[in-house]
Amino acid sequence: MKKKLKIIVFNICLILVTILIIEIICFISDYKENIYEPRHRENPIDVRFPENYLKTYTFDESPYDLREPSGLEYKSEPVIIFGCSFAYGDRLEHHQTFSYKLANTIKAPVYNRASCAWGLQHMLHQIRTKEIFNIVKQKPKHIIYIFINNHIYRMYRHTNQFPFNNMLYLHYKFDRNNFKKYNPPFPFIERTSIIGKIHHYEANRKTYEEKYFNKNFDLLKLYFVKSREELEKEYGKINFTIIKYNFEDNEQSKYIETVRWNELKEIGFNVIDTKDLVGRKLNRREDKADDNFHPSEDVWDILTPKIAKELKLL
Repeated sequence: MKKKLKIIVFNICLILVTILIIEIICFISDYKENIYEPRHRENPIDVRFPENYLKTYTFDESPYDLREPSGLEYKSEPVIIFGCSFAYGDRLEHHQTFSYKLANTIKAPVYNRASCAWGLQHMLHQIRTKEIFNIVKQKPKHIIYIFINNHIYRMYRHTNQFPFNNMLYLHYKFDRNNFKKYNPPFPFIERTSIIGKIHHYEANRKTYEEKYFNKNFDLLKLYFVKSREELEKEYGKINFTIIKYNFEDNEQSKYIETVRWNELKEIGFNVIDTKDLVGRKLNRREDKADDNFHPSEDVWDILTPKIAKELKLL
């Protein structure tokens, strides 16, 4: 009996040690590949020992700052922008961003409510928590969401690629025609490198496999519909535009190119493809900031007046 117990204990210990070794290897791999010092953020990505191993985070926290509003000196109705690092203006100074240029083009306040690594769920979260209503009290003349293909991937629950840092992805589950915020029962386990890689694999699989395409677009559509519904409860009827930032030639580009965007147009959304504005995909060297894939200032110089004209904001 004692011998059997020793074997069981030994096997359990062996499994735990093996998992720990795999976790350390995964962590070092992620750390070497992904850790960097982001520019123009108050709280750069942070991986510390041992504090971050001991802290519990909810899925609505972010280490990134938000841009200051632009054009507050103008007294007309404001514009609110949602999105990710493209809308935020990663690798750009404040005066180089779309929000700043738009404010000075249309002579109106523009609130940039986007941040790096964000997506559709972060727009909904700001509306659900009434955070946006506490900041923008006046009815906006326009809501703008800047969409990139990777926002499909971000709809699925997964941890950030930086293991045990101070960021987790916000996640909603869709249940009975509504979105419910999901907080994992064991956040510590969710934030391990092993689980992070599993979530990353699953999110990639569901983003790229053809059988998930219509389900993914249905979910994307619902995020926009629910967000607009809740905005209109507070502000009344609003103009809502989705700008498809078209810059990729890969499997994900099918979400930009699909005719299903017409379904959103049919229910009152304005949908603009940047390719239609400039006649090409935005993938040239001069389109990219800092030799990166994020939009350069030159791109926003071209797009801003065209978007303002298209939306009749001038």
